[in-house]
Amino acid sequence: MENQIMEKKKKKKRIKKNNGKISVVKRLGLVEKIICGILVGLIVRVAWITLVRGNEYKVLANSEWQNELSITAKRGDILDRNGDTLVTSANVYRIDFDLSAIDSYLEENQLTKEDISKTIADTLEIDKNKVLEVLNAKLENGEVNQYPNLLRAISKELADKAKSLKIFGLMVSREIERYYPNNNFLATTLGGINSEGNGLTGIELQYDDELSGIPGMKVGGFDNWGNTLPFVPYKLTPAVDGKDLVLTIDGTLQQIAEEVAQKGLEEHKAKGVYVVIMDPNNGEVLAMVNKPDYDPNEPYEGYETFEGETEGDQIQNMWRNKIISDTFEPGSTFKIITMIAAMEEGLVNENEIFNCTGGVHYGDTYVKCWNTAGHGNQTLPEILKNSCNVGFIELGERLGIEKLNEYIYKLGFGKLTGID
Repeated sequence: MENQIMEKKKKKKRIKKNNGKISVVKRLGLVEKIICGILVGLIVRVAWITLVRGNEYKVLANSEWQNELSITAKRGDILDRNGDTLVTSANVYRIDFDLSAIDSYLEENQLTKEDISKTIADTLEIDKNKVLEVLNAKLENGEVNQYPNLLRAISKELADKAKSLKIFGLMVSREIERYYPNNNFLATTLGGINSEGNGLTGIELQYDDELSGIPGMKVGGFDNWGNTLPFVPYKLTPAVDGKDLVLTIDGTLQQIAEEVAQKGLEEHKAKGVYVVIMDPNNGEVLAMVNKPDYDPNEPYEGYETFEGETEGDQIQNMWRNKIISDTFEPGSTFKIITMIAAMEEGLVNENEIFNCTGGVHYGDTYVKCWNTAGHGNQTLPEILKNSCNVGFIELGERLGIEKLNEYIYKLGFGKLTGID
C-alpha cells in the first residue's frame, strides 16, 4: 500500500516537471515570435523610410551639418587712359561673433564674457572693453545682435591669431578692401563704396554692376572658421571677379589740374575751385578737379569744413562732384559761345578792330569792362584774350537774341551732356 502511494507521488512530480518544460518552451517560442515581429517591423520601416521618404530625410539630415559660405568677388580696378591704377582692391579679413555659439562655448568651458574678452583683447592687442561691448551689442529695436562685427579690414596675420584661439563662435572671414593709392586724387569723380562693398558715389556707383562681379558660393560641411570638414563633400560655385574700368582721364594732366586748383583755393581763399580739361575733338574728359575734396580711403573724415545743416548734409556735400551736379552761372566763359556764333554767321573776322574805353552804354544801362581804364583798340583774338566786355557786347548786338539762342542750343546747352 505504501509502495502504491509512493508511486503516485513520483508520477505527479514527473507530470509537474513535464508541464514546466512545456511552459518554458511555449514562452521561448512566444518571445521568438515577438522578436521576429519586431525585426520584420523594423525592416519594413527602414524600407519605407529609404524608398518612400529617403530624399526628404536626406535633406533634413544635410541641413543639420551643411552651411553656405559666400565667396566674395574681387571688385575690378579703375585705371586712367595710360593704364595707371587709380583704384584697386586688396584681400583683408574681418572678425565677427555668433553669439549663440559663444553662449554654448562659455557654458561648456565654464567661462564668462569677461574671460573671453580678455583673451581676445590680449591676443589681438585691442581694448578689452571694446570686445565686451560688441559681445553685448544690441540692434536699434533693442533686440540682441546675434552676429555683431568686432574688427574689419585686418591683416592675415591678425586673422590667423584670432583663429588660433579656437573659440567657438569667433568667426574669421575674408573680405575685399577698396584702396585708393593716390588719396585725394580725382576723389569726387572716382567716388566710393559703402561698408557692403557696393558703389555709393561717382564712377564707383555709375559702373557698380560691371565692377562688382558675381559672388560665388561654397555649400558643404564647415567648422566655425570656414574650414571644410573631413570626409564631407561640398559644392563650389566660383566667384566671377569684376571687370576693370579704363577712364578717359589722363593722370599727368589730372595732377597738373589738381595742383593748380589747390593753389588757387589757398591763394584766393576761395570757397571752391573747379577745373575740367576736355578734348574738343571728341568730348573726352581728360581731367576733372573739385576743390576742396576728401580722401576716399577715409570717406567720413574732414566733413566739418563743408556746408550743411546736419552731419549727413555735410558729408554729402563733401562727396558731391559739383562740376556735374551743381548749377553755375557761366560768366565770362560764355564769351567763347558768342564768338563762335558771330564767326559762323560771318559777322566778324579776326582782324577787325574793337575799341574799349572802359565801358559801353546798353540802353539805359552803362556796362563796365573789368578794366575800367579801357583796353583800347583790339583785334578779335585780343578781346577774347582780355575777356573784354565792350567787345563782346558789340558781337552780341550784331547776332541778336534769336540767332544767339539758336547757337546756344546747337552747342548742346539745355540738353543732357551724356557724361557718365
